[in-house]
Amino acid sequence: MAAGANVIEVGGNKYKLRFDMNALCDIERELQSDLATVVTELQELVQDKRMRLDLVRVLLFAGMKKYNRRATTMLAGDIIERALEDDVVDSVMEGLLTALMSSGLFKAMKAKADEAPAEEAEEPESEAGAEGNEMEADEEPEGD
Repeated sequence: MAAGANVIEVGGNKYKLRFDMNALCDIERELQSDLATVVTELQELVQDKRMRLDLVRVLLFAGMKKYNRRATTMLAGDIIERALEDDVVDSVMEGLLTALMSSGLFKAMKAKADEAPAEEAEEPESEAGAEGNEMEADEEPEGD
């Protein structure tokens, strides 16, 4: 299996990732945060080449479970530790982000956003339509 969109390689071992609905729910539960926030944080971490250990371990464990029923958080932690030793943690995080973004949920959200009609620019009010909306200089605003 060649390393691709949903495969990460650490220490000569390849790990296939899939973020199905169960994995996505587990991520939200474990991190006590919505997916949009998690993805945004992961994108920022990847961009800044920083790491949040609990986030990466939860994501790795959740992504591995579909194809590796023996996956545990302990195994995910060991993989991250090896990635740190081998100086490949950046590629692991990029692989997690790519796999997350290729999950069915994010593909569906992107497709829905792409289908949404562009907002039409509001036409300026004509002078005739603006009548009655102007206050005279000596008028007090209504209310209170």
